[in-house]
Amino acid sequence: MRLITPLALLLFACDAKDPADTETDTDTDTDSDADTDSDADTDSDADADTDTDTDADSDADSDSDSDTDADTDADADTDTGPLDLDGDGFAPPDDCDDADPSRYPGAIELCNDADDDCDGVADDGVPTTTWYVDLDGDGFGDGSQASDACAAPPGTVADGSDCDDTNPAVSPGAPPDLCDALDTDCDGVIEEIRVPADFATITEALAAAVSGDTICVEPATYEERIVVSGRDITVVGRAGRDQTFLDSTTYNLRAVLADAAATLVVEGFTITGGPGGGARVRTGGTLVLRDVIVEDNTQTMGAAAIVDSNGAALTIEDSVVRDNLAEGSAPVGGAIAHFATAGTLTLRNTQIVDNTVLCTATGERFGGGISAAGNVVLEDVVLARNRIQGCSGASGTALSVRDAGSLTATRVTIAENQASGGQAAKGAVHLRGLGATLSNVAIVGNEGLASTSVQGAGLYAENAVVALHSSVVHGNYGSAPAYVQGTGLYLQGGSQSIVNTSIDGNQSPNLASGGVYVVGAALDVRYSNAFDNDGGDWVDVNDPTGTQGSVSVAPGYADVSGSDALLWDLHLVPGSPLVDAGDPGLLDPDGSRSDIGVHGGPAAGN
Repeated sequence: MRLITPLALLLFACDAKDPADTETDTDTDTDSDADTDSDADTDSDADADTDTDTDADSDADSDSDSDTDADTDADADTDTGPLDLDGDGFAPPDDCDDADPSRYPGAIELCNDADDDCDGVADDGVPTTTWYVDLDGDGFGDGSQASDACAAPPGTVADGSDCDDTNPAVSPGAPPDLCDALDTDCDGVIEEIRVPADFATITEALAAAVSGDTICVEPATYEERIVVSGRDITVVGRAGRDQTFLDSTTYNLRAVLADAAATLVVEGFTITGGPGGGARVRTGGTLVLRDVIVEDNTQTMGAAAIVDSNGAALTIEDSVVRDNLAEGSAPVGGAIAHFATAGTLTLRNTQIVDNTVLCTATGERFGGGISAAGNVVLEDVVLARNRIQGCSGASGTALSVRDAGSLTATRVTIAENQASGGQAAKGAVHLRGLGATLSNVAIVGNEGLASTSVQGAGLYAENAVVALHSSVVHGNYGSAPAYVQGTGLYLQGGSQSIVNTSIDGNQSPNLASGGVYVVGAALDVRYSNAFDNDGGDWVDVNDPTGTQGSVSVAPGYADVSGSDALLWDLHLVPGSPLVDAGDPGLLDPDGSRSDIGVHGGPAAGN
């Protein structure tokens, strides 16, 4: 309702009856000026009293209407103080963070670096832990650099037992780092026994050692032996095999002996035993030779190493075994003789080169490089330039594994091994009465020279079960006045599987009987190649060419032109008919169908 002031009544009275007109004034002032007049004349005459004025008259009516004039009636708000914006029941200044409903007076204090209960202190009353600075990031901290906090500050850990916080290889329980002269596991004791720092000789150190000890030897020549019985001991030449030498010549005994179920590791030495021989494993012992050179040793059997009792085992890794001589009336194993039928000879990334079996009496002798009557495992091994000389029978100028043994060979090169000065020669590889698997093996450039006969200038297998896969038998040479049976392979009895393999370019100047000579053996040939072998490719067996993926083609090697077979490059050139011609069920390392040859198949590696 609009209130009418006295002034408005007066104006209404004065204007109520205009002598000049008779109509009723009906103007309804709708001005938006600041006045609040509400004159009620409604005349429609044209005189000036029909103004829709915008003048500044300021009548003081007390109306409460909703017009836009400047009346200043009082509002109805009832504010009594600050607002609680986060709805936690507290408003500033009591609430120290009115944007966070979890922070208010009396709230539970949490470990969050915030003042949850608004008492002016963050994290007060929260349980704390002692934290230690971990500079080397190995999970163990420096006990002298500690701080208490409810959560770990950056770069700290809860364990302060590190004995060297600058070396991440040193911490409680860390595995020993051989010959670092440190307390690697923080037990207060340097793990290694040092020669000559702790003991003047290896022999003295061995006498003081207990099972599990490591003896670290400084570079020098040590004219003594390493003999361990019934304990687990590691002996390391700290500066490596080119600076640390073990010479037992004056003892005329094996330079290294693992005996009576001992486990002995010898690493970083050049080992020479002169006439006493290199190493020996017996009576259930285990010997590991790692990063060693075994050279210039002489013995009747296994001049570099012999395993001569059941249950014994020998492993040689990352090593070179060279220039050793097995000599006598019945020598075997120019480098290694392995007679443990219940033990295993394992060679990895090792070269067996320039070793010799030399006969002083007639008889069949075995293994210019390795002679074994136990299990043999070869991985990434080279057997080269080993010889059997002056023996009436030379079997396995590189490798002979017989009867109670077995052979697994992967990525092995057998090159330039030679039999000479005898009546009969039987292969650079000689296998008899066993199971053998040869994968990615190159049997190349070997020579069988005999006064009567050669059987298998490359490989001889008798009553054996042999799988020859993804391999090459190339450039082997057999010469004998009577006959050469198999310039590449001689297979008698047993059963053999030849897959993804090329047998090519094997030669003889005499009456030759083919690249592959078969006598009563069951033979399965698939996806293989035989080509250009003197005397024909296949003798006394159905020629498999044209069946099961087998072919007879020039292989197309990258380079087999030089006289040194170790330098031949047996990769296939682009366009070779052996590329992607292998077993389609096998893939090369690049994922393509397998090639035929030594660089084909899943085990080819690089």
